Amino acid sequence: MVGIPGYITFTAGYWMHANIWLDVDEVREWAKKPAIPYEKDWGCKRQVPREYWPATLRRLCRGYGTVIFDPTVRAVKLADGGGFGHWGVYIGPWDDFNPDRAYRLRLRKDAWVWHEI
Repeated sequence: MVGIPGYITFTAGYWMHANIWLDVDEVREWAKKPAIPYEKDWGCKRQVPREYWPATLRRLCRGYGTVIFDPTVRAVKLADGGGFGHWGVYIGPWDDFNPDRAYRLRLRKDAWVWHEI
């Protein structure tokens, strides 16, 4: 019987997906822009409307994901998911991500795919 894959297997698949569709350098350049439009959210992190996402994040996330931008460290977090968990990409210093519990796989320096556990 085939079931829902666990977070380790799922994250490995998402890592492959991100390596195909995500251009980390494009996201980093976008995060350097002086005026990224965002909506107020919690703390110093801000939710960016989808129409302002860089093209590479729109290719990576075809569904209902959310991009959170932290202007203090110029970090970008893509969060996707639903009832069976949340996952995404984080580009920035991992210490500033501060997830409660997350399994992560490194894409490049200061760039990871993650899955909550």
